[in-house]
Amino acid sequence: MKTAAMVRFSHSKRLLEMWLKYYSRYFDDLYVFACELEGYDVYDEMGGLDKKYKFEIIGSDKIYSVQAHQAVFDKQEELLRDHEWVIYTDIDEFVIPSSKYKDLREFMENTKRKQAFCMGYEVFMGEGENLIDYGKPPILKQRKYWYRDITGTYNKPVLSRIKSDWSVGFHKLLDMSDEDVKKIDRTGLYMVHLKHIDNNEILKENKDLKRRIPHMVRSLI
Repeated sequence: MKTAAMVRFSHSKRLLEMWLKYYSRYFDDLYVFACELEGYDVYDEMGGLDKKYKFEIIGSDKIYSVQAHQAVFDKQEELLRDHEWVIYTDIDEFVIPSSKYKDLREFMENTKRKQAFCMGYEVFMGEGENLIDYGKPPILKQRKYWYRDITGTYNKPVLSRIKSDWSVGFHKLLDMSDEDVKKIDRTGLYMVHLKHIDNNEILKENKDLKRRIPHMVRSLI
């Protein structure tokens, strides 16, 4: 089974290293769209990660431009010609299977789905917790709680073996309504979003949704 993973990168070496370290365990070929780096040395911005991990750099436009989105659509279609599975995530998104599966590779080997959605979860800083020390991985060992994203924003269709008709932003497919995405559940995949990992205001806003992060998830990132 041949697999590929794609991500867009713009001046976030720390997150890129986390992304490469995680997805290189389960995917054969990695592709990094280098966005908003005109006038910069791409390899300097990546801080030598190209020597530590094997991936292909693809020059791209501004990260939120139509051209940058189209580049992802086109690359997925190209890769699906000779890869069984292709995943696209943002740089702060980590797809982790439920305890039913040993790892993401096993999920891909056993699921009968052609397109796999996720159940989105936001990780946040709990009361008494410190800012993340990125020098002490796995970093989720430093967080106890997350909450389910009830808006459906991160119930994303990221993993596919067919061409994805994503809407702009990659959060849903064109034929899906916002209500459709909210109803996605029990997919076997968590979408762990790290954008708010050092934000303790999230706890106050979502205290009724707070849940403990499963041990197997905390040990992976």
